[in-house]
Amino acid sequence: MQRLKEHYIELLPQNIQEKKMKEWVKHYKNNILVYCNGCEKGLKIGGIERFI
Repeated sequence: MQRLKEHYIELLPQNIQEKKMKEWVKHYKNNILVYCNGCEKGLKIGGIERFI
């Protein structure tokens, strides 16, 4: 994992992550089914709290 962080992955600052996710969740009008906990976390960052 350390090698990935050092060479391939660049994490965005928290405030930019929140801004991007808030823009992204505007695309969702109906119920959302989430299998991935990373996806769920991203949607929660964007302000969506209720999932199926």
